[in-house]
Amino acid sequence: MNVENFGIYLRNIRKSRQVSIRQLALLSGVSNAYLSQLENNLRDIPSPKILKKLSKPLGVTYMELMVAAGHLEAGEFYEPKNN
Repeated sequence: MNVENFGIYLRNIRKSRQVSIRQLALLSGVSNAYLSQLENNLRDIPSPKILKKLSKPLGVTYMELMVAAGHLEAGEFYEPKNN
């Protein structure tokens, strides 16, 4: 995924969860300025460390964010399902 598409993807997830940028910043420990820059395509794809911080507050798996950001290809990992 390119930077522009990742920004749109991130914004869509955040809005679908009805979380403001400020709320996401508080929950994740990632600054609201950085999050805004990501969503507006003013930053490159975030590092795996940042994606890890965002996964829980956004309600998506870390692996889903890694694939969306282009750090992994779909199918490059096996994520066991919890019963």
